[in-house]
Amino acid sequence: MTIVLIAAEARELAGVLSRVPHSPTEGMPIRFVRVGQWGKHRLICAADGPGSELAGKAAEVALERFQPDLIWSVGLCGALDDALVAGEVLTATEVVHASSGARYPAGGSPASRRNGKKETGKPIVVVSQDRVASTADEKRGLRSLGAVVEMEAAAVARVALGAQVPFGCVKAVSDLASEGFQVDLNAARGSDGRFRTSHILWDALRKPLKGLPELWRLQGRSRQAAENLGEFIVNCSI
Repeated sequence: MTIVLIAAEARELAGVLSRVPHSPTEGMPIRFVRVGQWGKHRLICAADGPGSELAGKAAEVALERFQPDLIWSVGLCGALDDALVAGEVLTATEVVHASSGARYPAGGSPASRRNGKKETGKPIVVVSQDRVASTADEKRGLRSLGAVVEMEAAAVARVALGAQVPFGCVKAVSDLASEGFQVDLNAARGSDGRFRTSHILWDALRKPLKGLPELWRLQGRSRQAAENLGEFIVNCSI
């Protein structure tokens, strides 16, 4: 089988790529593509940036170039459920688009095998929107739709299911339901939808007592979440 993993950023795929042999693919119209070997399967890891437009483009390119048998939206997410903890790995049963209400089944979501036992990440509904959920109040407003929020899964699902390719979704929590951001991550997105690192750092420096510790905490959590995600995925049974 050929399996495509689509994330927003390459760092979200680091936990997977540290566990499988892989090589870069040149000449692609998206920013990051690695082709690896995962047991008997060819594994494609792709990332082109955050949000629905870039994720949809990455999915379309992957479909055309690699003709996959399965597409997963993977990466980090924000908790909407107070019971979820940082680093927790979650598998989606469904993705709902926050603004349109469109719902996409995620029947291709993975299960993991450890010590001969089949395990799944906690099954949840993923809420997808084209902006960062930046305050605890915003997260509370989305809670009725699902358990976590992110920015890419609905676009990936739309492309995959539109091409009749099975779709799955697995995410790891990077920020809690009770947490917001001092740094305005939405304002830091450029006209192309990508985050501008210089703007994020400048905003954090303007309020160093809160902004800088927040970035440090988020970086550490994101690294651990990506590691947990990679461990879960490479132990999956297909």
